[in-house]
Amino acid sequence: MESKGSLTEVDSAVLDPDTVIEISLNIAPGTDKTTLMFFKDNEVTDFRLKNPYGFEASTGDRTSSSFVELPHLVMWELVGPMAGKWQIEVRGNQGQISVWVISTNKYTLGLQDFGAVPVGEPTTITAFITEDGTRTTVESARLSVKVTAPDGLSIIHELNDDGVDGDAVAQDSHYAVTIPPLTAEGEYRVDLELSWPGFEHTITARGSFQAQTFPALSVTLERTELLIPGDRAKIATVFANVNGQPFSVLVEDITLELATNAGEAGNLELVPQSVITQGRAFMYDLF
Repeated sequence: MESKGSLTEVDSAVLDPDTVIEISLNIAPGTDKTTLMFFKDNEVTDFRLKNPYGFEASTGDRTSSSFVELPHLVMWELVGPMAGKWQIEVRGNQGQISVWVISTNKYTLGLQDFGAVPVGEPTTITAFITEDGTRTTVESARLSVKVTAPDGLSIIHELNDDGVDGDAVAQDSHYAVTIPPLTAEGEYRVDLELSWPGFEHTITARGSFQAQTFPALSVTLERTELLIPGDRAKIATVFANVNGQPFSVLVEDITLELATNAGEAGNLELVPQSVITQGRAFMYDLF
């Protein structure tokens, strides 16, 4: 379920005379409110609700619940319900019944926006859990992410807040995982899921990111030895490309750094071999 809730069918059945049906309902930790809807053909059908300790919920307890009964519909709203497995007991003589539930949760999931990512490089996915708008760490919970590639192939990874595998700082309420290099360009769908062992309900959120091939620089050294101080010499060519295809860039887009064995400062100059347009070139000489 999403934290804001979505209506889901729990179970349905056809009652026989003197039938008693038991239906299980798992309520996740952090649930603010759960609304149960019981639809029935027969007006005399009776519904009873027991909490995880086995105690029967009282329709007269207005501090934690509200109860509305119509001829063919019963609505039972639980405020701050206990997490765990609840039991619904249905008694009736005939007719069909169905049980539906909608829950809202104080926890919400968020995906950190990291823009486009490069193809062929590992990618770190970072997410967070908020409680009433504040980022938090949820004990005994599992936060996982399903990444679906443009071709439909999906892989599930588990995020952590332990300072390993892409998570920068332990216990800072930022969950992360580093996934293997992506192999294809396009939009990747991200499905976050927060779950607890022993509970069937989950909290989900969805996002996406783009993977693309970024420009690269291929440097071919020509002369790096026996350089004479003060003389201008060509030492390499620089080829700007995307997947081996020429990609024109401005000289200002390329940052140069020089290191010598003696630790002395030097000057580097990048000169375009041929300007394509607006001062851009894909092949440069390095002096």
